[in-house]
Amino acid sequence: MQGTLGRLLLITALAALGACAAPDRRAPLDAASPAPDFALSITVRDDAHGLTPARYVLDPDGSLRAAIGPGAGSDLLPNFTRRLGEDERAGVWRLALAAGVPSGAPGSPGSRAAAPGSERAALDRGAGVVIWVRAQGASAVYTPSMTTDANARLLVERFEELAWVR
Repeated sequence: MQGTLGRLLLITALAALGACAAPDRRAPLDAASPAPDFALSITVRDDAHGLTPARYVLDPDGSLRAAIGPGAGSDLLPNFTRRLGEDERAGVWRLALAAGVPSGAPGSPGSRAAAPGSERAALDRGAGVVIWVRAQGASAVYTPSMTTDANARLLVERFEELAWVR
């Protein structure tokens, strides 16, 4: 009995030590390279201040999907358009950080609070542009103004270029 209790205490102590050594999944975001799980989607409505209505989806592996034109809503998974190179993916990451998405990014002057709800809910509330982002296991939805948020507009315009819309 005493040996069993001792083994149980030893196993518990070793498990606790292992938990202390686990890496922090919420380490500060690195502006130089994208988070491994970095993914981003942008939905642009018909009335979004001169931007082409579209839906862009960037997967963590660099696959870019795009659907252009009215009806390209948040419930659509566009067809594969092309795979971004590491430099292009890193460039999108830097633009996203400059636009304040994901929120809390270091050195990101435009860091913003996430909008409540889903992409669909944001579009239903009348948002002209909806950005969904995932990094370090967390995801959020943002609804930037295309008339006042120059960094967010640059991000959307970069997706137009990458998807060969411009």
